[in-house]
Amino acid sequence: LDNIDKIPQMDASLKERIKGEACFLRALFYANLVNYFGGVPLILEAPNLEKQASLPRNSRQEVITQILDDLDKASAVLPPSYSGSDIGRATKGASLALKTRVLLYESRWSEAAATAKEVMDLNQYSLFPDYRSLFLPENENNPEVIFDVQSKTPEYPNYSDLLLELQINLAPTLDLVNSYLMKDGLPIQDSPLYDPEHPYENRDPRLHKTIVVPGYMFRGAVVSETKYFSTGFGFKKYTSYKDSVARENITYSEINYIMLRYADVLLMYAEAKNEAAGGDETVYNALNQIRRRAGMPDFNETLSKEELREAIRHERRIELAGEALYYHDIRRWRTAEIVMNGPVLNSKGQVVQIRAFNANRDYLWPIHSITIQDN
Repeated sequence: LDNIDKIPQMDASLKERIKGEACFLRALFYANLVNYFGGVPLILEAPNLEKQASLPRNSRQEVITQILDDLDKASAVLPPSYSGSDIGRATKGASLALKTRVLLYESRWSEAAATAKEVMDLNQYSLFPDYRSLFLPENENNPEVIFDVQSKTPEYPNYSDLLLELQINLAPTLDLVNSYLMKDGLPIQDSPLYDPEHPYENRDPRLHKTIVVPGYMFRGAVVSETKYFSTGFGFKKYTSYKDSVARENITYSEINYIMLRYADVLLMYAEAKNEAAGGDETVYNALNQIRRRAGMPDFNETLSKEELREAIRHERRIELAGEALYYHDIRRWRTAEIVMNGPVLNSKGQVVQIRAFNANRDYLWPIHSITIQDN
């Protein structure tokens, strides 16, 4: 941004587009920082040690204002889509979707709903028919993807197969698994379909499309109870493996990591609209698109605002499981002090970890000691 105007004879429209991409990326990185740390030093020019080394933190609101300003600039100049080798660049929809998330996280409900509606009205996006296939390499850049991190082997690979399947760095908890509803839309404790002897049958189909469950097929074999040593469950989403296909271990792949997708926009619209004015036909329509794709029954349209709030929060947890959003959700909902305190159970109901969340301290992260030392 400091130097692009110095380039002679550069195409004016290309110059404006690249400025828009830069503004989008700056907003994306600052949105990430503000989610974890609150107010951070706001640096809007090229790195300069003498000028910037001892800057104080800006306020959270100053950072948010800059993020939204960058996203407005980006959405004004970025195209709705790309083709060929430009696929993967930031678009108008990406800018608006990120703006929706920022506004939602700030509880600016009416603005968030209106911005999500702008994304929906672009008519650029739709839900991919199959929830599992949405995340497989062969379906990358499908119509549900709004912005993702493009991977390419061997130069820029994705290591999710290594992290999730071989090293098992992330593991679903029993609490997450039990939160998946039955096919009739009821929780396991209320549904006549639930069989304690076969607890993973007749569940929301997203369970078996997201999580590897002992006793079921994955990678062409029945999964043993000891394979996933951490909790007994593994993450299927964001791996390259399929249930019925035997395949050697994969170290890295070209799976694109999706940062913004259309289902999230629908969920953000529903939440923001409900918080601003209660549920209406547009809210249920957004939610039911997701439920129907999943193979689940429609939402009950007689829910109160409070009941719908809980239903939307649950739907976010299930639809977006393993996509690095639930942690931000429970902090902005101020429920982390409830759900992040207490024992973590494995598939056998045994305690594998005790979690503690201090509400007076843990809603924001401290500045890392290494960062402090480096400064």
